[in-house]
Amino acid sequence: MTPEEFKNRIIEIDKEAHKKRVKLSKEYCDSINPVKLGDIFVDHIGPIKVDKILNSVGNFNNLPSPLYSGIVIRKDGKLSKKRTRRTAWLFNKKKD
Repeated sequence: MTPEEFKNRIIEIDKEAHKKRVKLSKEYCDSINPVKLGDIFVDHIGPIKVDKILNSVGNFNNLPSPLYSGIVIRKDGKLSKKRTRRTAWLFNKKKD
């Protein structure tokens, strides 16, 4: 085996491992996610109407976390006129 072949094999192994980590992170996020598209999610900043759910490699306890994206809801319960968007993490969910 040449040094170049070795380096190429290491790159292949790293790519394969990365794909497996991403797949495992997605499975974990799906298993803990209580929110569906169209739900209202409230965190420490305020409510949003969720229209996109992503999987984030979170920094909370070094675990992945669902990341919700949506339109901000005003205090009167209506969507913001400017359609202001923001994201929120599950671990920041406001306690009931």
